[in-house]
Amino acid sequence: MRDLESRAAADLAPVRLDLRALAAAEPQPRFIVDGWMPEGQATLLAGHGGSGKSLIALTVAVCIAARRACFWAARRASPRACS
Repeated sequence: MRDLESRAAADLAPVRLDLRALAAAEPQPRFIVDGWMPEGQATLLAGHGGSGKSLIALTVAVCIAARRACFWAARRASPRACS
């Protein structure tokens, strides 16, 4: 029983992080819509009522589903988010 307790305590021991290595390696975000909608992140579409937020959201959704370029993006939207 003590062996299990000592293993559990060892598993909970803090791990030393190399902060310099973490600071040097900056991950590049992946985008669903190039430069505009990052994958795995919440995206806020805000504006006054009647300004076209729903139209833009629907257009982006159709572009992603159809694997087509959005009207302002040069490259196609990534369908990874739909998988």
